[in-house]
Amino acid sequence: MDQILIIFITILIFITLFYILKGDKRKGNSIEGKGYKRPVKPVLKPIFKGVTIPTQKTIIESTSPVSKIETTTKQSDYEITFNGYQNGSTFGLRETFDGCEVNFYTHYYPNRIGGFTQEQLKSRELIFNFKDGKTTIETAKLVASCTYNNYKKLINEGKDRVIFCPIPASNRLNNKNRFERFCETICNDLKVSNGFYGIEILYDRKPIHLGNRNVNRVENLKFNNSFFKGKTVFLFDDVFTKGTSFAEIANKIRESGAEQVIGVFLGKTYFNR
Repeated sequence: MDQILIIFITILIFITLFYILKGDKRKGNSIEGKGYKRPVKPVLKPIFKGVTIPTQKTIIESTSPVSKIETTTKQSDYEITFNGYQNGSTFGLRETFDGCEVNFYTHYYPNRIGGFTQEQLKSRELIFNFKDGKTTIETAKLVASCTYNNYKKLINEGKDRVIFCPIPASNRLNNKNRFERFCETICNDLKVSNGFYGIEILYDRKPIHLGNRNVNRVENLKFNNSFFKGKTVFLFDDVFTKGTSFAEIANKIRESGAEQVIGVFLGKTYFNR
């Protein structure tokens, strides 16, 4: 009789607890405490201030040493210029000047021409954006691609004897801003020697285009002769007009013992005759 009573009381206790717990859950409570709500997993937000999150991603397939060039940007003023450019590009113009091969990606159309077509505007924007420092890396990728595709054999067979070098700007600050990362990118892609440090600017001078046309273009420059000796040098500048700067720099490099100098330019000035 006592055992039956104990069993009956135990059952009543369990039934009572069941209904108490069921009633608490209906009121939004639980055994975890009154008013308890299961925590919601927080949403992580970017912690980098001032960073623009990209809205467009372009991957350019290439047959050049840069097999995948990934450029992640937001819509910008230079997308017009580079939209449609393939990393398999080549220099469209070539000629011989002062005993050197010189290559040009496009023509440069100065303001005096006027009445520009869309293609001419595109060429101008390519050059102006590079000069303004807006497209340093993008232009470097383009020039690296063109240089490789025009000179594959030379580069592949003699990387240790090839130098990529810019024609120095008129002052040290502009030279560093325009060409340091530019040359570093190209030389890393092509696996050739970086000539940015092969020519030192000893002191700043007035830019040629500001009326300083009779100046000796190499008098403020110091050339590392041992660096250039026995090498093939790709000598770069954004625009080729009359070729005076190129000829003077190229001659000094050849005097240093370079095997050959090859000119590489974004644009050749168009003369409307």
